[in-house]
Amino acid sequence: MSKKIVALILLLPLVLMMTLFTAVQTVSLRVNIPVSKIKIMGEKFISLDLDKQERYYLDYVIYPTVAVNKKVSVSLEQVGTQQLAQIEYNKEDGYIYPKQAGVANVLVTTADGGFRDAFQVVVKETKLKQINCSTDKNWLYVGETMKINTEFIPATANNKMLDYISTDNSILTVDDNGFIKAKSKGTANIMVSSLADPTIVASLEITVKAQGVFSLSETQTSISTDDGEVFMTINTDQEYSISYGVYDLQGRSLDGVITAINPQEQFANLGDGKYKFAFNFIDEDFYGTVVIKFTLTTQDGTIDRTFTITRVEGLDAQFNNEDDIFCTEIGKTFNWKNQITVSESSVEYSVVYSNDNLSVGSFSYLATANKMGVTRATITIKSKKNLTQTVTLQKDVYIYPEMIQIKESMDTYAGIESILTIGKYDAKGEQVNHDLTLSFGGDTEGAGFEKVKEKIVFETSAPEVKVKDGGIKILDDNFMGIVDITAKLDIGGVQKSSQAFSVRCVGSGVEIDNFMDLYKATKNKKIVVLIDDIIDDFGKDEGGNNFYQGSNIDWLESTYDTQYYKNLENPNTKIITLLQFKADLYGNGHIISANNVTNTSSTGGYNSDSLFKGPLNLVAMSDSASSLISVKGQDNVCFAVFEKTTINNVELKGYEFEKSRDDTYDLTDLDYAGTVLEVFGDNVNIEYSRINNGRTVLRAFGDIVDNTKDIHVNIKNCVLSFAREFIVRIGSNLIVRDEKPLTNDNYDAPYLGDSYDLEFPAQQTYSSYGDDLKREHEQKYIKTFVNIENSVLKDSGIFCIGIDSHFAGPMLVDGERFSPLLSGWEGISGTSYGAKLTFNGDVRIYDWKNIKNIDSSTLIENKATNEQLSNIKLNVNEMISKLGDTSMIYLDKETGEKYVHGGIVFFGGGKNYSVFENNGQSFKGLLPQGNSVEFSNYKISLSNVGMKDLQLASGDKPFYFIVYDMFSQFNPLKQFEILQKEGDAYSCIRFKH
Repeated sequence: MSKKIVALILLLPLVLMMTLFTAVQTVSLRVNIPVSKIKIMGEKFISLDLDKQERYYLDYVIYPTVAVNKKVSVSLEQVGTQQLAQIEYNKEDGYIYPKQAGVANVLVTTADGGFRDAFQVVVKETKLKQINCSTDKNWLYVGETMKINTEFIPATANNKMLDYISTDNSILTVDDNGFIKAKSKGTANIMVSSLADPTIVASLEITVKAQGVFSLSETQTSISTDDGEVFMTINTDQEYSISYGVYDLQGRSLDGVITAINPQEQFANLGDGKYKFAFNFIDEDFYGTVVIKFTLTTQDGTIDRTFTITRVEGLDAQFNNEDDIFCTEIGKTFNWKNQITVSESSVEYSVVYSNDNLSVGSFSYLATANKMGVTRATITIKSKKNLTQTVTLQKDVYIYPEMIQIKESMDTYAGIESILTIGKYDAKGEQVNHDLTLSFGGDTEGAGFEKVKEKIVFETSAPEVKVKDGGIKILDDNFMGIVDITAKLDIGGVQKSSQAFSVRCVGSGVEIDNFMDLYKATKNKKIVVLIDDIIDDFGKDEGGNNFYQGSNIDWLESTYDTQYYKNLENPNTKIITLLQFKADLYGNGHIISANNVTNTSSTGGYNSDSLFKGPLNLVAMSDSASSLISVKGQDNVCFAVFEKTTINNVELKGYEFEKSRDDTYDLTDLDYAGTVLEVFGDNVNIEYSRINNGRTVLRAFGDIVDNTKDIHVNIKNCVLSFAREFIVRIGSNLIVRDEKPLTNDNYDAPYLGDSYDLEFPAQQTYSSYGDDLKREHEQKYIKTFVNIENSVLKDSGIFCIGIDSHFAGPMLVDGERFSPLLSGWEGISGTSYGAKLTFNGDVRIYDWKNIKNIDSSTLIENKATNEQLSNIKLNVNEMISKLGDTSMIYLDKETGEKYVHGGIVFFGGGKNYSVFENNGQSFKGLLPQGNSVEFSNYKISLSNVGMKDLQLASGDKPFYFIVYDMFSQFNPLKQFEILQKEGDAYSCIRFKH
């Protein structure tokens, strides 16, 4: 037995439906219990230390717990412009292991359904691996200074304290802050090493050049308690003189404050161009700051150098930075000695902190920032010369986070579209302040962190939206758009900014979290923004009682053909709608389930408590007791959508399956679930949504007010699944009838206009047209335009997409001519205008099934027991099977089982003017390179498959199938592989904005 055949045999119990015939010829259609949700347990933000080999257990729950395919894939998404972290997920032990530092959103996606949840991981490297040092140039003139630039690898290393050593202090000196001073002509190296790990070193070679230079070799600012000295270097070939003056900070001359100790030789010549200026304070009562300006005079001009000195009484110390606060990043180590200037060189430090945000290092003047927050540092400096002299300094230290993130951005992964939508109002009409919960990459919040957060400011890309006090407010009711919000932290001139967080703001949107508020908002045509699932309380009033009764039931006059009811003078031509969306719905990935209304019986069918009792009839053959044969028309509707409405990022469910044997669901449970979503108007957009579990999932048949109008329905990035009949059913309610009396049984439905040269279904002729003729056909004969883009259709009881034409057999012209049981069957036959279906992008139809599992018994219900009437039925699986050996069928030669792809079917029996255009490339990237998936076309006439009795009702025009066939690269085995493979089956539905 070939591997392919073995795989198909294994495939049957897992994926394909099983057919069970009951005594009344109904079919039980079983499908695997699908995944409906995934939820990651634990924190939404975690931090992992790469150097400590930390790991994180990925704990998640897949719902329902009895779902068959529980495979998941783990992928990474970049956060703004930050470096993307790298992780590895080990399926065996369930842990995530960090591999490379950075930040990432970790997405966990189910293979079945493409549901996902996410968390954010920050991978840090805290151990210093390397230092790279550089300077702006590799030489200096005598007297010049230069700062060493240091790159730490990794940048997130904790201890960044460095030790600087010059190999020749007579040529170069270097201080603790990395400032190099050129002392004399020559070359020397600066050695830089890590205090935490002395084996990590870097070296710089600097050459000092001598030129016509006048430089001061002492620090240009000093604190002193008494006299002092200033050394200088002069290098010039010209004759020169040196002089000095004393000034205050405003440049005014100060006499009698400072003088040279040796008036005769103010500048002591030390040889080799070096001089010393020794001074003392002659004003014993002066304490303050003076500026000594030295002037070198040559024939070319003068050069000035200044030295600032502050005289203090006894020991003195001052912060170099006069700001009230000092800031540092969490995880960093710093040296207080580098922040303070002291009047004596021989002192000792002791430091006390107001909380444990900062910890003391191996020396008291070293501090490490452990927690984010504010700490008051008290630094005591004691003179070693005079132990009674101390100076106490205080400074607030602000410890800020490495990064700022907004937690709400993570909660949006529950839906297909990863963006949060907010409204301006709540259900009571009060304006909502949307709090922004900030997260800081897993860093620990310490004492006083609220003061740090107060310094975070928010910027928005739209003036209609303001962020203040950590909350978003929409200012303009008319504003709608996606807004970028950026959180910025600025402390002491150091700025840390988050990546922009995008939020869709709906100025007139009403935020809803319960059924009654949802119902009232839709009745008042409000834009709805869901902030919670509407499941358990759907269809319940505030007291928990059944809401849908009496005047609370919203009825609509059927938009389908009700001529049969008019013939019988029967006024019961209305359908029920549970919710009517006449304004936009933004779901934020939440669920609205009509199950409380539609699922009132666990045994199938409906009971006295059911609100939905099945579709209206197009026609019915009745005896005195019940309908023997009925052709079904329009059904009740869970969610009705009207013109100019967008349905965004929501899951709409018509029914909740109950678990049955063998971990399967039964599609026949959906017989009385109604239509999940029906479009009743033009310009409707359904995007980033999941719609499922109905007799029909989505139906579009024209405008509710004027059936002569065109309607356009755009379905983008959606998953449509689980239909008893068709997932998508489209057509037109505009019908042309033939008033001529029936003269023979070879009745032909009327044409639309001048369309006598078309072959029917019109798809055959349309496919051969050029662009101009196609546009002409659409303008003349099409009323419903449905565009499906980047979407998935999966699991139908008949076919995924059904494109109707009106029934047009002679029985519907004059029924009583054929049987007295056909009372009311006159003048119903007609030709409906068509629909155009267009595929764009990557549209995937996962619906390979055993031919036995195509059950069309609900389209024409036949309960008759006599042999003659029992032949009048529509049996699509029999139609396809009777074709015999055709490439439409995928045959397992060993088992004899036949499979067919449930793609697109044009059906009805009348003149079908509808058309299909495929502008996409399905299953993109899932097939071997160079292979393509192309639809094939098949035509089947009822007369050719022994259904002439049915032709008398439906008409004599053939059915037309557009499917993947036995020659396609997408076959039952490939479907199984894709659906089981992690991360592939639903990859087409998500795209970045």
